[in-house]
Amino acid sequence: MKEMTCEKLETITGGTTSISGTILNAFKNIVELLRGAGYSLGSSIRRIGENNLCPLE
Repeated sequence: MKEMTCEKLETITGGTTSISGTILNAFKNIVELLRGAGYSLGSSIRRIGENNLCPLE
């Protein structure tokens, strides 16, 4: 194995600049969570407006 000098080590570049599947999956899960919360909130507002609530007794 070759040894590298400090000058060569400083010029090494690499990595990724694209979005990975893990990040996309996490974003999708956040969007689904917000969508479900919005659906529940909208449904509860509609039921309150229509006075269609389940009795607690």
